[in-house]
Amino acid sequence: MNEFKQFVALVARSGVTDGARIVLRELGLRTPESMTYPRLERKFVVEFDPVWRWIGRGVREPGVMLFAQDQIRRGSTVFDVGAHVGEWTLLFSELVGRTGRVVAFEPDPVARASLRKNLDLNGISNVVVEAESVSDKTGKAWLAAERFGSGLSSIVRPHRQGVRYSEVEVASTTLDEYCETRGVFPEWIKVDAEGAEPMIVRGMRRLIENRHPQAILEFHSDGLTDEEKGVAWSAVTERASSVEFLQSRLTNHAYLEKLPGGYVPDCGFFVVHVKY
Repeated sequence: MNEFKQFVALVARSGVTDGARIVLRELGLRTPESMTYPRLERKFVVEFDPVWRWIGRGVREPGVMLFAQDQIRRGSTVFDVGAHVGEWTLLFSELVGRTGRVVAFEPDPVARASLRKNLDLNGISNVVVEAESVSDKTGKAWLAAERFGSGLSSIVRPHRQGVRYSEVEVASTTLDEYCETRGVFPEWIKVDAEGAEPMIVRGMRRLIENRHPQAILEFHSDGLTDEEKGVAWSAVTERASSVEFLQSRLTNHAYLEKLPGGYVPDCGFFVVHVKY
């Protein structure tokens, strides 16, 4: 199902009121709403997006959200790579507190504008927003999407025949370059980059060797052959000391199940906790 059909299906199943708000959002008319993360007392004001409803109802990666709340401590530095509209950024900001910091990377111009607005609406000052894409090289990259702001924009996803894409040229950096230039080193990195995960990990080799960060990583491999999946997975995990499941499309994987060496990805999307 292409992205436009997914959008139509989303509008249809969201009900009259939310469906209308989704259409208005696509026209650039964004209305505010209140939301709360599971187990957190603080209420946030955010621009309407269905993702906030899913989080509030506990159906958007609930185990991953709770894992982050259990593990990330005040004073930590967290990188949010692929921040979208801030669904993880706002949570990280609250978890690290005033003495911590969050760096949110979001090259999609529509999503980034909403991210900045959501930070402003809540008076959040411990987050830095960066417009670069993150990769294994510095320079420029082409970001493609059927609809910018959807959360599915990518610098690597191949174009599907018969689907119209928009593209924008964006700056690209590596985490090694970013950290060494700015003197900022994360204890935690969240990666959600629609297939660019292997490139991102290849671009943080020195960070891994010298700082050993932990990662909450979404592995996207839809459309890849089994051989390509194996290569991508090896790039993500070859320097890891341990990998455990947080969420999977399949029911045969348990929460916090440790993955053995030689594991081959058996589905196109899952979320893991990686210790480097």
